[in-house]
Order: sequence, then C-alpha cells, then structure tokens
Amino acid sequence: MKRREFSVYSVLQLWFLFLIEFQNIDGKQVWPVPYRRVDRRPGTDPYCQALYPFCPTGDPEGCIPHMSDKDVISVFRLQTPVWEFKYGDLLGKFGAACFFEEIDDIHWKQNGTLEKVGEMSGEQFNSLAQWVQEDNETGIYYETWTVRSDPGTNSTTWFESYDCSQFVHRTYRKMAELGAKISSKTQTNYTKIYLYSGEPTYLGDEETIFGQSSMKALAVDIRKFYHSFQPHQSVFQFLLSLIEAYKTVVLKETFYLFYNSEYWHLPMKPPYIQITYEEVPLP
Repeated sequence: MKRREFSVYSVLQLWFLFLIEFQNIDGKQVWPVPYRRVDRRPGTDPYCQALYPFCPTGDPEGCIPHMSDKDVISVFRLQTPVWEFKYGDLLGKFGAACFFEEIDDIHWKQNGTLEKVGEMSGEQFNSLAQWVQEDNETGIYYETWTVRSDPGTNSTTWFESYDCSQFVHRTYRKMAELGAKISSKTQTNYTKIYLYSGEPTYLGDEETIFGQSSMKALAVDIRKFYHSFQPHQSVFQFLLSLIEAYKTVVLKETFYLFYNSEYWHLPMKPPYIQITYEEVPLP
C-alpha cells in the first residue's frame, strides 16, 4: 500500500508540473507560484550549524509513538509566544516545534492556551503520524513571506507562505480528512507577515545566476541584499543591516525573493511590509 501511494503521488506530481509548464508556454505565469515538493529530503549541509540547540529537551528527529487502533487520543491546542515568560513577546515572533512525551500543563495554562479541541482514534493517529513524516520529507523550502499585490480583499497573491503556521493548518485539515472529531467553534490565531509588490519577475536559479559571467551584476546585488539578513550579528551590525534593508526595500523598492530554489525580483510598493494577527477557524 505504501509503495502504491508513492507511485500515485509521483504520477500526480509529474502531471501537475507538466500542467504548470504547459500554462507557461504561452507566456502566462501561474499565480500564486505553486510550492514545489521533492521526492525526499536531501542531506543537511555541514556548513549549517545551529548556534543554540533546536530541541533542548524534546526529540529533534520527530519519533512519534505507535498507538493501538482502538485507542482514543485527545487533541489539544497549545499556543503561546515562544519564551514569552523569559523575554517578553519579542521571541514570540519566531518559533519551532519539537516532540515531547508529556505536556507542561502549568506553563501553557499560565502563559498561553491549553484547550482540548477534539478526539481521534489510534488508527487515525498512526495515519496522521505517517503523513507528518511524509510532509516533512517532501516539503523542504521554508518561506516566511506571503507576497500580495496590495492589502485589499481582492488582491492577487503572488506567493503563499510555507511556515510553521501553515504546517498547523495542514495538520488540522488532515485530521479532519481522516475523520477526527474537531471542534469547529474554536478560533486559532496566527501572526502573518506580508510583502506587497507589483507583478514579480523571474530571475533564474542558483546555477543560472551565480554560474554565468553575464549575470555577475545581478549575483552581486542578490548577495548584497541577503547580507543584511544574516543571523548572529552584533547589535551594531544588526542596526547597520536594518538600515541597508530599509534602503533597498523601501527607498529602492526592491526585494529578492528566494522561492523553490529560484530567485524572483519583487517591485515593492506601499505599505511594503505588514504584520497581521489573524483568526483562522478549525476545519
């Protein structure tokens, strides 16, 4: 069964990519740009080393236990800004997830939300666990930004974000698809970051831009742009980088977006960047 699922998935993926290419033949770009999945997650680049442990007490490998089919699993919604209790809400703007063997009830009740939102069987849980691992293996491009033409309700979405909150949405939808009983009355809240631009222009992939002498000027501009977003900077260097980013995004109205291992130019326009706090109902 597992082998058959993968073969069907591969055929559908190839057909989907064919449709995308076919639609692009006549010069019409598909918006939003479809998120590209891979067959398997590539090995980690040894250059990429975390400054701080990602999962200090949890399991970074995501080993999920196997349940008996007739088990009844309670589903809880846990939500709070990460490390809010120690640093205020500053670091609550970012976060990540680990698998733990228990829930720290006191922390979640005191600092955020601990709310039962449904139940599922052990059989449904095991199917969900398999889906989580497959989703993690095939979706490797993290994307912070949602890029739209303007803040209006009828605006065009150029690129959808692919971040932690989107994983939560996909998981809820999968649980509902599997037949789990989820409370539709519960509202969940998420922070979203928007970029606003005119129609993006495709620039090329890494090999095209950084491997050809004719693209040297563009390669220099992209490297300079991303230099402002480097992590682990000193406070002084961070302020300088912030100024450079402001000059590029607002004054020069330029943003280089890296999506699906490809580069796009965004002709930025007011209000340029917006952070929202949105309510999303459960399925």
